[in-house]
Amino acid sequence: MAKLVVENAIVDRIFGSSGVAVHEEFQKRDGSTGKSYFTLWFTERPQLEIGQRISASGFHGVKVDEYERNGETRHTANVSVNSARLIGSAPPVDPAPQDTGDSWSTPSGDAWGGEF
Repeated sequence: MAKLVVENAIVDRIFGSSGVAVHEEFQKRDGSTGKSYFTLWFTERPQLEIGQRISASGFHGVKVDEYERNGETRHTANVSVNSARLIGSAPPVDPAPQDTGDSWSTPSGDAWGGEF
């Protein structure tokens, strides 16, 4: 069984007693932004919030689902991280601060607070 590490992922949804849907963003060769989606399955529900950035590891699992769109049968692969363990987390991503013209109100330093 392969170990999978999901880094710097954003929590999209929390469901059931132990499921968390997340996505990672990456840069494609053409310069556009792509997303990879994962479902993390924890043995105990972690204290997470939607929008929070996390890193987690666990065992890789894939399930193929079939659906129909415009009369055509299609397939998708749902990637899961089973027995997930939280490696690190950061507070939810806030909207960009508004420029008040006051240099003291501008956030400084690393947005992660040195956790990663």
